[in-house]
Amino acid sequence: MKGGLRLVALAGALSWIAGCGFAGRALSSPREYEAYRSTRASYTVEDRLRAAKLYLGQFPQGRFAEEVQRLFDEEERRFFQAQRGTVAGLDWYLKILPDGPHANDAQLLTLELERQAAAQREDALVQRGRTIERRLAAAELQRRRAVEEPVNWVTALASSQRWGRATWEQPAELLRALRTEPAPGRCDEVRCLRTRSVIFQVPVRGGGLEERALTYDLLLELHRGGVVRGALRGPALFSRLYEAARGKPLPPDPLEARAEAVSHALELVGGAFEAVAPAASCDRGIRPPQILLRQCNGWRVAVTAGDGAAEDDLIEVEGPPTVAP
Repeated sequence: MKGGLRLVALAGALSWIAGCGFAGRALSSPREYEAYRSTRASYTVEDRLRAAKLYLGQFPQGRFAEEVQRLFDEEERRFFQAQRGTVAGLDWYLKILPDGPHANDAQLLTLELERQAAAQREDALVQRGRTIERRLAAAELQRRRAVEEPVNWVTALASSQRWGRATWEQPAELLRALRTEPAPGRCDEVRCLRTRSVIFQVPVRGGGLEERALTYDLLLELHRGGVVRGALRGPALFSRLYEAARGKPLPPDPLEARAEAVSHALELVGGAFEAVAPAASCDRGIRPPQILLRQCNGWRVAVTAGDGAAEDDLIEVEGPPTVAP
């Protein structure tokens, strides 16, 4: 009777021990139990995964192997899903579980994400290149339009055969330049005047664009209602015409820059008037700031460089009077 009571008491004690969670500890080695405990007590998912991987490697047939494997499978799957969207996340997965169940998938996904990133970078470079091309093309068109009107004005003065006649009898090119919007010109008894200001851009070192402002006056002077003189004038006119026509900024050295701008102005005016006032027979002596004077056959063409930014560069033209039919 007493023996039977002892057996019942022992069974109850063992049941109590198992219910209190000590059975596993009592029936496993201290080393195994400590390894198992790390899989449950580690604070971060990365540490728990490392601990579970270590336990399963050391105790594949251990008392807790089935439980640890189940927990490992669940957390590893969630961990991989959380990291699979980025290269950095996949690198982190492989660092934690270099031979994990999804290690091969992580390596393949890394290659795919890197390929996609490279393609996106290439597309971005292509788009950036196209954007730069569009900006440069727009800036080039802007520059052409900026120089078109003043150059056409000088050319129209050189080809005019209506000197001394009324404004309404002048060549269509001159009248169009005076009347065109925006801000058409105005005429009074002594002159017709239109002021223009045009913004354009020039490419600079480094791939950028810098703005310039070309400001000038188109001028016809009148005597007794007839046009006797035409002019083009403006501050730093020759410099801005050079930059717009050549599509580049002037040299940084002020003396070199001024020489380049003046040379370009002489080329423009000289070429326009060579047919009616050739340099070989019409050039006359000059005094600075005048840089060109041609006078012959009823023509007088003078070009004057302004002394500093406050003074206008000036192109003046007088042609031989014509008799009205």
